[in-house]
Amino acid sequence: MSSAPMLSVVFPVYNKEKYLHKSFECLLNQTFTDSEIIVVNDGSTDKSAEIIKEYEQKCNRIKVITQENAGASAARNRGIEAATGKYIVMLDADDTIEPEMHEKMVACGEKHQADMVVCNYHIIGTGAVQESVYDYPYDEKLDREYIEKTVIPNSLCMPGKGKYINAHWVVLFKRSVIFDNNVRYNELHRKEEDKPFIMLYLKYVQSIAFVRDCLYNYHKLGNTLINQYSPRFSNLMRNFALYEELYSDIFDFSGKVWTDFFAKVYEECIEFVLIHRKSAGNVKEEIMKIITDERCINTFAKADDTHKVIKSLYAQKNYGGIYKHYMKKFRSLRLKIFLRDMLKK
Repeated sequence: MSSAPMLSVVFPVYNKEKYLHKSFECLLNQTFTDSEIIVVNDGSTDKSAEIIKEYEQKCNRIKVITQENAGASAARNRGIEAATGKYIVMLDADDTIEPEMHEKMVACGEKHQADMVVCNYHIIGTGAVQESVYDYPYDEKLDREYIEKTVIPNSLCMPGKGKYINAHWVVLFKRSVIFDNNVRYNELHRKEEDKPFIMLYLKYVQSIAFVRDCLYNYHKLGNTLINQYSPRFSNLMRNFALYEELYSDIFDFSGKVWTDFFAKVYEECIEFVLIHRKSAGNVKEEIMKIITDERCINTFAKADDTHKVIKSLYAQKNYGGIYKHYMKKFRSLRLKIFLRDMLKK
């Protein structure tokens, strides 16, 4: 009976025929080969299944799971449950990785006996390649005290570049931490599922280490799920409830830092509805759902004077006034959207 590999790669695929050859070649060209590649075909209807079969025949480290379409979270959970490696990494099918990524990540995990290893990454879009670099000590074992005082608060509130961890594909997870604590993706989330998984995982992490190299290549595509209209606000509110449940013992969710962050996300969600609305007719309905959400009402009730206009309108229960406030604030954006829609006709 063969021993378990050191690393399991969880690789969900849904209609990614355009990108799969590059992704598979990156996996097969890794300098680290003590791994299994768990491909979860999430009900693809294009030629993805054919490409997966082609590579399955090339490499005996590839294991294929086929399921009816259930979303990326469900696919990743299936991959996790099938994983046998000491460590687990994620790969999104439209991205690529550097040849030495797995070798360097595992080496760092083994050197420091860390529960979590995080690397830097490239952002590849239409312009110049950008480097996203974490502002933490590198190649050190950072303990639970540091995680609670620094990593978790930074990741909760996303205070600035280099501070927050919200992408699962830059993380080396330890399988034992995932299984011992039943850490899984929330299958209600078909989009923006990374951060709640990471925050749930961080609850149980005793040590973390950062790798200086940019080892993952995130390809920023214009038609990705994150850029499509979605029930984004309800997902975020569900996430916020999870964060408060997990970390109310170490983080002040009534404090200014959190309230300011919440207000920023709240405003972005209103803007998101304007840009990605399903139809012009449902804009007010969708925005009013955000404005009248109980969590928003409670958060702005305890806000400081930085948000005094919105706080005052909430105190008066003047939800129509809040809607008018944002329609005025986003007047120029609404005009751009109107012109955009006119040009489409």
